[in-house]
Order: sequence, then structure tokens, then C-alpha cells
Amino acid sequence: MRISVCTLLFADKTFEEAVKEASEIGFDGVEIYGRTPHLPPGTSDFRAREMRSVLEYYGMQASGIDTYLGEFSTDGDDAFFNVQEELKIFLQLCDFLNCNMLRIWSGGPNAFLAEKEQYQKAAERIHACAVLAAQADKKLALEIHNGSLVETAEAASRLLDAVNMVNVGVVHDAANMYITDTNYGEESVEILGKRIFDVHVKDLISGKGENGKDVFRDFTGNGEKTFCHRLLGKGSVNHIPMMRALKKMNYQGWFSAESHVFMPGKEKAAHEFGVLRQQLSQAGF
Repeated sequence: MRISVCTLLFADKTFEEAVKEASEIGFDGVEIYGRTPHLPPGTSDFRAREMRSVLEYYGMQASGIDTYLGEFSTDGDDAFFNVQEELKIFLQLCDFLNCNMLRIWSGGPNAFLAEKEQYQKAAERIHACAVLAAQADKKLALEIHNGSLVETAEAASRLLDAVNMVNVGVVHDAANMYITDTNYGEESVEILGKRIFDVHVKDLISGKGENGKDVFRDFTGNGEKTFCHRLLGKGSVNHIPMMRALKKMNYQGWFSAESHVFMPGKEKAAHEFGVLRQQLSQAGF
């Protein structure tokens, strides 16, 4: 069992500060935010080596890099060319950071609105990116996310089948699937199996919460709905069945804390770490 934290939780901190605080809490690694201030695409090789030294100093690993590459189903050819060029940069940064996985996006629209042609277009482009990643011995993970072609386990499996590359999988995200109102427990793990490369863990409730900054609206198959970010264990997302199914499957990947609750990063990360460990223990990890 390995637990990391998305450095997005420390978006107001330098990378050095984020890694130091994550290490003090007890995390095994960090999932690096692929934007300013942590790892924008323009990051130099020298800076990437510095970041690796920071990770090594604190005994941490880079579990992955959260890029925002994608929109494969909707962007034009020029935009896709730019995505490929940016992907090459991130793949090189992976080498410097001793990291083997990049998160990418499939593009929209919602799976229940998508046409066959949009899946085909996305699959062809993701396949091309996967070839580049395979040449660098790296993996690509599509985050399961509402509003995308991969907002359910079934939709993700459909796209992965079309891509047909063993180095392409998914980031399982139960909270995102809660938004979509789809099964995010044992059944989702059975459908995706070994193609689950990473697991994001956070919590939500449907409806408005006490803190307006934590409230957001999203378009779903049930229309536009309101949700509220919550600290792990204080919302409506039950991660235990999914975790038990992963344990049964002998999952060897990371569990990454990704809370979006509006509060100081270290305080939030410490809470998420403690509850995540408890939940994983309950699930048999």
C-alpha cells in the first residue's frame, strides 16, 4: 500500500515546501501538479533534477504527473500537434523525476452524449500518444471524470478497448463517479481490472454545504446538479467497497489524496492522510 498526495493541495506552496510538508505528514509520495508553481510544461531539465533531489532528500517518490493534456475528441489537428509536442516534454521530465506515469484527459462531451465518431477520434489520438509513451517506457492514465468520454467504468472500458495499448489505463476516482451517479464500487473495479493504474480519493456530498467556496455545479445525466467538496469521511462517497475489490485484485498502485476542500493545504492533507489510512486498513490493506 502506497499513499501519495496531489501537490495541487499545496498550490500556494513551492514544490520544495509541498514535498517537505507531505513528508512530515507521512505520505510515501507526491502526485505532481503539472502546472505552475510545481511542474509547468516549460520546466527545464535542470529544475527537474533539482526536484528529484528534493524528493530523494525527503525519501519520497513521484507517483505520477497530473498533466492537463487531452481534449482528444474535440480539438483540431493543430491543437493535437501541440499536445504531442508537450507530451514529449513531460515524458522527458518523467525520466528526470524517476516517474513512470502521466495523467491525461480524454475530452468530452459526457459519455451519454458522445457520438461514435468522438470515441474513434479520441482513441486514434490517444493511441498515437501511447506509442510515444511506450517508446519512453511510460504509462498514460485517463482520469475517470464527469463531463468526459470516460465518466463511467463502462465508458472508460469502451475507450480503452479502442485504444488497445497496454500502457494506457485509468485513474479510478470514486468521487467523480459519484457526481456522474454511476457505480464506483466493486463492480467498477471488476470492469476495469488491471487497467486501473492509479486511484484518486476525495469526498463530496450532493447539494449545498456550509462553505460556499466548496460548492460547485456540474452537468450530469440527471441535469445540472449542485455538489459540495467535503473532507474525507465527512461526505457521501463510500470508498471501502472499491478498496476491498482492489485488495482482492492485488492492486499494487498508488492511492492519491486529492481533496478540493477550501482550507490550508497541510491541515487538509493531514486529515486526508489519516482517514485514508483508516479506510485502507478497513479494506484489508
